[in-house]
Order: sequence, then C-alpha cells, then structure tokens
Amino acid sequence: MPTDAPSRHRAAGPPPLPTAELLDHPDPHIAAQAATVENLLRCWVREHDLARPDDTTLRIPLPATGTALLVPIHYWSPTGWHRFGFPRLAHASEAAPPADAVTVAALLSREAAAGAGVAAPGADDAVIVDDSPPAVVRTAATCLPVPLAADQLARRGQAAPHDQPTPPGHGARPDRRVPLGPPAPQSQPVPLGPPAPHGQPVPHDHQAAPHSQEAPLGQPVPHEQSVLLGRPAPLDSLDLVGRVADSARRVAGFIAERRVRPDDAPDLFLAAEQALVLGHPLHPTPKSRDGLSEAEARLYSPESRGSFPLHWLAVAPSVLSTDSAWTESGRVVPAEQLTARLAGPGLPLPDGYSALPVHPWQLREVRHRPTVAALLDAGLLLDLGPHGSPWHPTSSVRTVHRTAAPAMLKLSLGLRITNSRRENLRKELHRGVEVHRLLRTGLATEWQAVHPGFDIVRDPAWLAVTAPGGDPVPGLDVMIRHNPFGPADDACCVAGLVSPRPYADRARADGPLGDGAQAHGRHAHRLHADGPLAEGPFADGPHPDGEHQATRIPGQRASLPGRAPLHHMDPQAPDHAGHLPDGPVMRSRLAEVVTRLAGRTGRPRGAVAAEWFLRYLEQVVRPVLWLDSEAGIALEAHQQNTLLLLDPDGWPRGGRYRDNQGYYFRESRRADLDARLPGIGEHSDTFVSDEVTDERFAYYLGINNVLGLIGAFGSQGLADERLLLAAFRRFLTDVATGPARLDTPLPTLLLDSPVLRCKANLLTRLNGLDELVGPVDTQSVYVTIANPLHR
Repeated sequence: MPTDAPSRHRAAGPPPLPTAELLDHPDPHIAAQAATVENLLRCWVREHDLARPDDTTLRIPLPATGTALLVPIHYWSPTGWHRFGFPRLAHASEAAPPADAVTVAALLSREAAAGAGVAAPGADDAVIVDDSPPAVVRTAATCLPVPLAADQLARRGQAAPHDQPTPPGHGARPDRRVPLGPPAPQSQPVPLGPPAPHGQPVPHDHQAAPHSQEAPLGQPVPHEQSVLLGRPAPLDSLDLVGRVADSARRVAGFIAERRVRPDDAPDLFLAAEQALVLGHPLHPTPKSRDGLSEAEARLYSPESRGSFPLHWLAVAPSVLSTDSAWTESGRVVPAEQLTARLAGPGLPLPDGYSALPVHPWQLREVRHRPTVAALLDAGLLLDLGPHGSPWHPTSSVRTVHRTAAPAMLKLSLGLRITNSRRENLRKELHRGVEVHRLLRTGLATEWQAVHPGFDIVRDPAWLAVTAPGGDPVPGLDVMIRHNPFGPADDACCVAGLVSPRPYADRARADGPLGDGAQAHGRHAHRLHADGPLAEGPFADGPHPDGEHQATRIPGQRASLPGRAPLHHMDPQAPDHAGHLPDGPVMRSRLAEVVTRLAGRTGRPRGAVAAEWFLRYLEQVVRPVLWLDSEAGIALEAHQQNTLLLLDPDGWPRGGRYRDNQGYYFRESRRADLDARLPGIGEHSDTFVSDEVTDERFAYYLGINNVLGLIGAFGSQGLADERLLLAAFRRFLTDVATGPARLDTPLPTLLLDSPVLRCKANLLTRLNGLDELVGPVDTQSVYVTIANPLHR
C-alpha cells in the first residue's frame, strides 16, 4: 500500500491543515500530539543513528510487534531537528487512524525492551547492579533487534534468525535491520541537509566495532556496544507511556492557554523563561509533571504564566546550615539575612529562628517524611504558612523569580521533571558558592577582560536543614541566586528563544510578509498556489552557494519563514487558506527576530541568520571555551542553562551561564584550581576525569547548544543548516589554530571525530535513571552518533 497514507487521513472536526502545519491545528490536542510524536521519533532516530532515507518516508521496523512505522518526512535535519508527520503502521487499512503519541511510545518501548535496550550509562558503558552475576547484553545504540538478556544467555551459541545482514536504505544504516512490509515507494528526495554518510562508519576512539559488524550471540559483544547488568530487567515502558500521555496533555493545555493569551509579560527575562511551551525537542516527555493536579499546574507552571506566594518555615539555629559569599559594600551578608529580606515585612519569625522559603508543593510532600515530621514536632521547624508577594516559576519550574527582587530562589522540588526529581543536593549548594568564590579570586576579571559580555549568574548563598545527628535533611535545601536582570533586560534562555509557541497577531504583522499583511490574509493565495512560488517574500530561501533562492522540492510549495518547510504537502488536500487559525500561530522568537532584522535591513533572511549565528558563536561559545582553556572548567552549557543577551535590534551582544549543578573541574587542572582556591572540590565533588569532561562538554555545548541552534534555524526555514555547519567548522578551526587559539580539546574533538557521544533522553527515561543521583559518569545513557561536523 502507498506509504503516504497520513496525507489521506482526515481527522474529525475542521478540515486538516497541511501536514507541516499540524502545530497550528485548531484543536490544541492534535497540535500537542503532533509535537509529542515528533519528539519521540527524533529521539529514536538520534539514539539509533538512523540515516536519511532515499525518499520522503522514514521506515522504522518494529520486529517485536511484527510491523513497521511509516513516517512522513517534512524536513530532514543534518543536526537532528527533523520534522515529521503522524506515522502509520505498515499494512494498516485505509480507514485506520495514524499512530498517536501513546501508541508510538508503546511501540518504541516494546522495541527497545525486545532489543535489550538498556543502553550503556556513562563513559564506561557499564553499570553493576548489586552483586548478581553480570550479563552482557547489546544496547539499543546498535539498533539491532536482539532478545532480552535472559533469552540471549539461554540461546548463546544459537543462530538468531533476525540477526542477518540487511540491505541498506529504508531509514537505517547498512546491515542494521530487516525492513518489514512492502518497500517504501521512491519519491522526491528530502531537501536541506546532506545525507548521512553511508558505508562503513569509522570506529570510535575506544575501537568499537563498526555498526555494521555485530558480534554473533556466541561471541563477546564489543565494549562500546555492551552494558553489564546484574540481572535482566524490563525497561520502564509503562512509566514512559504514562509520562508521554501526561506531557502531551499538558502541552495541549499550554497551547490552548497561549492561544487565548499570547502576549508576553512586560518583564523580558520572565517572558523568555515562560516561552518554552513545547519543551526540549529531543526529549520524549518534556512537559510531564506527575504529581501535579490541574489546579497546581496552573499555579506552578511557567508555560501557564503561573505565580504563587512561597511557603515559609522558621528554622531553629541548632538545625540550620548555611553558607554565604554574598557581599555588599565589601561585607558578607549572611544567607538568613537575605531570606528575611526576600520574605518582606510581616513574617511572624520567632527570635533566633531563620526564615526558610519552601515551594508549596514541596512542603506538602516533605512534611510527612519522618525526619521533617520529627523536627516539626520538636519545634525545631515551625510552619509559618504562605507569605509575601507572588513569585513566578522560571523554565526549570523549581527556580522562582520576582521582578526587581535582588535574588532568585532555586528551591527543592521533588517532582519528576524531564529526567530527575529536582531536589537540591548539599554538594550542589557548596558548588555554587565555591564557583562564586573561585571567580572572585581574579578569574572573573581575567575572563571579562577578554570577553566583557559574558559571565556566570552567581549562586553565592544557601540555606538548608541538618538533623541533630548531623545528617542533611533532603528536600528543604534552597539556593539563593543573584538576579542580574531588570525587567527591560532582553535576556532569554536559548531553549525558549528557539522553541515555537503561539505568537500574537503582531508577530505576523511584523514577520513573514514584512509588509504588515497577515500571513493568512491577502497573500495566502501564494502559499497554496499550484507549483513553487516564483515571486514575493516567500520565494527566497537560503542556498548553499550563498545566493538567496527558493528552498523547495520542484513542484512543491515553499514555506513560511520561522515554520516547518512545507515539503510534504497533501496533494489531495483542498485549499486550506480558509482553515488556517485566525489567532496566534506557532512561531519561535528566533524566527521573529531574524525575520524582523531581515525586513529592517533589506537583506536576505539567510544572510541575516548567518550573521546572527556568527555573532552568537563569538558572544557565547568562545567565552565558554576560554574558561575551559584558561581555568580547566567546562560548563554544562545546554540551551536551557545558556542565557543570551540581545541588543535592541535583536543581535546577540553577550551571554550568561546559570546552573550550580553543571560544572566540570578537569582532574588534570586540580593543582591549578587548588592554587587559586585552596581546598576547592572538597565538599562540592566537582572534579571529573578529563575523558568524562570531554564527553559531556561535547554534548552540552557542541550538540545540545550549537548544533541544536543550527537545527532550529534549519527546521524553521530560516537558514540552510549546511551553511551554518560550515561556519561552525571555520569558527572551531580558528579557536583551535588561529592567532587567538585556545587550549581546549573541544574544537579538535568536534572537528576530527567521525562520531560523537550523545545523551539519549529516551533510553535514559526507559532505564529510569535520575540524572541527579549517582556518579556523574553513570547518571544518564549516552550513545554514539555520526558527527555532522566531520568531513
């Protein structure tokens, strides 16, 4: 049967939009389902290192279920920010609906479990569970459907019928999987982005076997493709499916709310923190918050623009633990004095006690823990109730902000958000203050002499509770974070900058058409004309040779800037101009900024995007590399931890890093750092081997941050990813070998390694790992992917 069945499927209700416009579907639940399905598929493609197919349908074999997913490709991204339509099951009848998010999650979970999908946590690709006899099993990173660990051990030495070589194509690298069902029809190639390299992959630095050479069951599995397990255990499939459903439901609510109230808050920093409506594009459950009721979610979610007064405890001095390097006029201000100020007048604080802010949801949960209950009964903790002006949750949910307050508060919050329960750890509190003290030894002065536009948002003080026996009381720790931003400071986390969300009509008036006309008004006929656009503002698109030409497949339609390229329109669909949403459309602020700059300057959008990107590299990435080079400190600078400062026109002018968790002190630089700050790392547990540091730095700064930004430009129709990848290569080459070269291994690693280690959020979630628990090198699952920068 034809594989483009999703284009023929008609959902109930309003006539469907073109497949690339599902995020704008009038029903927010369908829009949320589309976003969630795309996330799941992007995760699967990345974590299995699937190659671009030869046509516009991605085929994902599901041998554990005896079928395959046929996925319409709207856009194939060299960096992983692909755009997909709703998939269908191979052999499904014409009347069968496409697979929704829960169905896709269940199918992929089943496949991962059947394929021994407990992938290797950490740099050593191994974890020992209790003292049971270890079993060596293949990981999902090899993408081969092998039996569960128990079956594998039982059948060792027997032939496995599905471990046979597979012809290349159909979305998998050569000799990976046997496609099920009829072959996908050949059609137009997918534009934008070179095909992933076919043939034999180059082995990893650890001499892993190539992907196409899988060890037989009777032989040991190469180290890179194995994990040591104490005993075979099922993956957390039910938990994943439930959290996918929860995330999709919450996203639907956020979209519906934003369509009603699209205008941003007047505080620019806060508005940016509330912008991440869809969440991490490569996480299976970015908005799952199990444990929050609907009423609580409205109060505690940044996407809903919630706000709430904090709950306050009074802490007796005998159980209070604090540290502070917060100074005013050269004098240290104790942490308890800072929280008393933040509480404001009227808090009934007994003499001698200190004020401790707690998230209301957290207090409800921790007060029933035995240690906290005993402290309350003994009068060492006193419940003072909610108090003070409302605080607003930021993008992390647990860190709260109040306009014009001198500090933000990073609260403990036991909700599972993305991969972790977000309760502060004592070592993280020490780490935040330690970094502040380290920077004040003169390191910050040296850094800003070279890069005056970049700094770290400091975490200079904290409060916590310690039981009378000396043990930390988890769940009540709070970090006091300096707030350097006024309401007019245009500081936005990169994740929020690139994330599509409903934008008000004014965005359309200033945006895609550049002439004040609404995108779906008088120019709408251009979008739905037969054949490619030959004129008008939609006709130009980035082109590899630097000219601004139409970005399209011949015979198909061009795309709105800032939105998914319409590369897979439904050829049987009627004209949709009358059915596009009348209200806000899904669009990122990045798209708004680049399109507005192009309109103001009269330059092609692709040229503006390229310059914007180059400025970002200089203002954000080079300063982060300097810190590694000169101090041996690598930052966990993923997009949510990276704050970009924009000038009034929207150009990058500087940046900030935030996160008291995300520091890697190189073990090789221990003596240098100890000379700067004697005793550093003693309580913070921040020194990490150079090997692990390199792996994590490459992922967080290289893959998540910069390649993620390139993917946003490409998937939103703003620039050709290949041009930006070339620009990033030139930048890295200059950092590594230019006149101002830096002594950091990251540029060479990103340029020269044919593969990179990449965090696998789907496998991390399936393995039930909490990224805040355990050693840094085993907190999450990492897999090996092809490096799009390598040539």
